[in-house]
This record gives sequence, C-alpha cells and structure tokens, in this order.
Amino acid sequence: MTNHQKSIYIIEDQDIIRNGIVGLLSHSRWFEQVLSFSSGEEIIEQIPTLNPANIILVDIGLPV
Repeated sequence: MTNHQKSIYIIEDQDIIRNGIVGLLSHSRWFEQVLSFSSGEEIIEQIPTLNPANIILVDIGLPV
C-alpha cells in the first residue's frame, strides 16, 4: 500500500447509503481497500479476520 492509499471500513445500516458510499470510494484512487458492514455487531464478529483500517466511517444513528 502506498502512502496515499488507505483502507476504509464503512458501517451503515441503510443499504442505499452504504452502497452509494462504497461505490464512490471504491472508484477512488485514494482507497485500496473499501469494506462495508451493515451493523456494529457485524464488524465486531469479523474483527479477528480483518486487517486494521486507516479510516472507519460509522453512522452515529445505528440501532442497538
């Protein structure tokens, strides 16, 4: 990964918003890895298999 390329994780429960953000960022040369999750619980379950992200974008209005 070069200095300007980062990994980003998006946590958003609304599919249309999450998919839109992922679509935009996936086509950006700034992000080498874009992963998305529909809940905090989902990302917590996957933490053991994930590499650390440079950026995590979290919906502050997530349920639960």
